[in-house]
Amino acid sequence: PAERSPYVIMPVRFKTKDNRLVHAEISAAWLLNEQGNTIGIQGSTRDITERKQLEEQIIESKQMYQSVVDTQQETVTRYLADTTLTFVNDAYCRFYGKPRRELLGHKFLEFHPPEIQDQIIELINNLTPNKPSVTHEHYILFPDGSIRWLEWTEQALFNEAGEIKEFQAVGRDITERKKQETELQYISFHDQLTGLYNRHYFENELQRLAGAREHPVAIISADLDGLKLVNDTRGHSEGDSYLQAGAEMLKRALRTSDILARVGGDEFALILPRTTQKAGAELVARIHRQIEEYNRGQAGLPLSISIGLAVSEHSEESLEEAYNKADAAMYTDKLQRGKKARAEIITSLLASLYKRGDLGEGAREQVQELSSQLGQALNLDERRMADLGLLAQVYDLGKINMPDHIVHSSLLQKSGELTEAEDKAIHRHPETGYRIASSSPELAGVADLILKHHENFDGSGYPLGLKGEDIPVECRILAIATAYSAMVNPRAYAKTFEKAKAIKELQRCAGTQFDPELVEKFSLIAEKL
Repeated sequence: PAERSPYVIMPVRFKTKDNRLVHAEISAAWLLNEQGNTIGIQGSTRDITERKQLEEQIIESKQMYQSVVDTQQETVTRYLADTTLTFVNDAYCRFYGKPRRELLGHKFLEFHPPEIQDQIIELINNLTPNKPSVTHEHYILFPDGSIRWLEWTEQALFNEAGEIKEFQAVGRDITERKKQETELQYISFHDQLTGLYNRHYFENELQRLAGAREHPVAIISADLDGLKLVNDTRGHSEGDSYLQAGAEMLKRALRTSDILARVGGDEFALILPRTTQKAGAELVARIHRQIEEYNRGQAGLPLSISIGLAVSEHSEESLEEAYNKADAAMYTDKLQRGKKARAEIITSLLASLYKRGDLGEGAREQVQELSSQLGQALNLDERRMADLGLLAQVYDLGKINMPDHIVHSSLLQKSGELTEAEDKAIHRHPETGYRIASSSPELAGVADLILKHHENFDGSGYPLGLKGEDIPVECRILAIATAYSAMVNPRAYAKTFEKAKAIKELQRCAGTQFDPELVEKFSLIAEKL
């Protein structure tokens, strides 16, 4: 008896005469004499079948609940008022990458940053029987540095007295949705080509800063010089690179608080909070110095940006008005800087053109000399001689962006090797040259001559099909000079002609491709060479 418990409760099961299973609970106590010896046992039996059935139902219900919620994609959890976890489903374990045993009994706030913890506590503390649930979003920062977002619906479970006894929460992984929202927000406020802010964002910032304590606010309007010329000559891919280079020059000069936006095709705008007129002017000078350094360090197209500056000294001065003033100042700067920029781009383009191989239109220096001699023989006036001299330098400007294989295939008369688009490009190069020259004040005077330099005397040329004296005399002279030079110089696509044979070939084509009178005069000049 001394080693035994004086009292014991023991569950038992047995069947009745009618074969029913009965659960019972036996309570027993040892009866001891004065010497401590057992003299008997006293006990009682209580039918607990109904209670056992209820317990089994509860267990079965819990197992069924666990089974159901474990099949859900959403994370499901229950927790106490101090956020201690009392239940988690499989999705919750997978999301956090932890087994159930490491989660139950722990406070789930341990997995959240402090600022998120405070938000969650405030949300669940405000739940009432009239407002028992709340939906919110927050992120989880994992040890590997990754971030995932969840949308949670927290629900308070109340007792009969209206007191919170537990919380239940269902969470949905919205990481991909948040990524898409972030990308959409980025796109809505940024220019895709340069990565800068766009006009929409710029205009919003002007409104935001209108009443802010950020004055004086400097506004800069900037315009990339010569973009259309680059697009026309090099193509839009090169134009995009030119734009990106310009954006980078502007970006390098800025402080972290400054705002730079691309507000148009070749237009940029900058907002500089807390910036005086003097500080703004220093920044403009810094941008121009960076551009000069950039141009010295690369062999591509020279970069040029026209810039205008205006300052809103206090909040009573409209930022929109300051922007308009900056824009006007930029156009004033562009009158001088833009002309020089186009000239430099043209010079760069011509330099790259001269470095290319045989374009099928003669040796350039020889063409210039032959054209000059024929012009003098015709007693052309000073203006026409000047135009002829410039034309002889830039007549094939339209081929600047044309791949060599297109040029050479056309010279070899292998049009079958060209696509329809490439074949059209060959016949369109006078128009391309015309557009390029028209955009440059230095070449505008010969733009029309470039357009017509492939017209034939009998009207079989292109692009306009002009004939006879409707073709400018400068173009008729150039046609003879380029054909002769092409024939007498080594070329990959045809054998070289002797001088006499080249003259005979010109004479053979007189009246069809060439002006007969000019061929006769040129023959006399060529024989003396």
